[in-house]
Amino acid sequence: MKPTTPKRVQVQQELADVSRIVTPEKLLLETLERIARLRDGRFAMHFHLSRLLPQYRDESYLRIAVRVIDPLASGYRCQIFLLGNGDIVVLGRDVPAVDIESSIFKLRTLFGKDPLAQEDEGDGTDHFVSWHELETELPAFMRTAEELHRQAEARKLTVAARTQKPEPMSSKHLEAVLTSLERTSVLPMVRRQAAARFGAGAQAEVVFQEFFFSMADIQKTIAPRLDLFANRWLFLHFTGELDLMMLAALTQLRLHHRPPIISVNLNLSSISDRRFKAFLDSLAPEQSLIVELEPVDAFCNLAAFARAKEMLWARGHKILMDRLTPLSFEMIDLSLFEADYVKVSWSPDLGDPRRAKIADDFHAAVLALGADRFILSRCDSEAAVKWGMQLGIPWFQGRFVDAMLGAVAMATCKDSKACTLAQCINRRTAIAGPLRAECTNHPQVDSLSAIRSPAR
Repeated sequence: MKPTTPKRVQVQQELADVSRIVTPEKLLLETLERIARLRDGRFAMHFHLSRLLPQYRDESYLRIAVRVIDPLASGYRCQIFLLGNGDIVVLGRDVPAVDIESSIFKLRTLFGKDPLAQEDEGDGTDHFVSWHELETELPAFMRTAEELHRQAEARKLTVAARTQKPEPMSSKHLEAVLTSLERTSVLPMVRRQAAARFGAGAQAEVVFQEFFFSMADIQKTIAPRLDLFANRWLFLHFTGELDLMMLAALTQLRLHHRPPIISVNLNLSSISDRRFKAFLDSLAPEQSLIVELEPVDAFCNLAAFARAKEMLWARGHKILMDRLTPLSFEMIDLSLFEADYVKVSWSPDLGDPRRAKIADDFHAAVLALGADRFILSRCDSEAAVKWGMQLGIPWFQGRFVDAMLGAVAMATCKDSKACTLAQCINRRTAIAGPLRAECTNHPQVDSLSAIRSPAR
């Protein structure tokens, strides 16, 4: 029987295979070496498209650029190299100047809205395209090609390292991951996100904060080479253990401003655990809890769901059905769950007039259940909030709300000049660890400020 290849050797072999992939930069370098003795009349034309603004470095633009100068290849047997960084190099010989100038003009026109395409930026240098007479400039251009090749090799190895296929999590892996988590402070991996209620006037207020694990941080910190999602049943067991770890961690949470309502996304089985009861006991008298559950979890054990709901209601807490889309209401009668709230995910295509029927059907569901029970999540734009408000939905959660809260916090923060809005938004998600430590004004980052709602 053939012995199993050790993981380290396997990775080294994969990287060795990657190193044998021939890049356009390598082909360019090899071509220059071949023509070194026959360089009379030869030229190199280097279009520096990697310097364009990001919106013009799109792959579709680059494909058009290659087609634009393709007549040089078909008419004069020039060689065209589309490099990994987006640059284009043309090698040719004895091409009429008028055809060279025509190709340059066409590319300038294609990228005409980018400042780089202007012929002269004031210093007498053309930063869009450089011309090299290889008869006299071959050594200098060879050095350029060698540097481009070095950069391409570095990119290739970086991409290969990032794209190595992760190993599916097994039961043994799961045990090791959970053991590592038990030895690690998990609070730095917990994130929070506010949900705001938008009123009839211009004001909106934070009504609760949801606390959840950052799976990206767990993956990076504990299991960088594992696919945690490969086995659904192992993942469900994993998230059940994460629930209990987070609840235990939140009992130790120390914030300058405690949210009046806390939301946690749990597995139904976690609610019957003693650590959940301990978490409830740790809440301040003025605090309440929203437990977010998936409908499929409740369907699998309706009796347990009913007991959990009655227990939470008896203690003044709420139930929310999570992971829904407008289409979910065509398949599930959510009124049967008698949940206090339902959370529906926004997606940009919902605002498409061609999908008006979906919006109309969803609006009917909102009216049937009561608009005040709906929370629209994943609102990444003002359009999402306006769409929800037009349907009568008052509660919103997502990056757009995060950005509004971050802007309000920075407007009144004494240290606002030391950070950007993006940094403030990111730091507000953290409750502990290095990311939170980057903020020098913790009372402000924990604040629950009122914000202005967008016009309908």
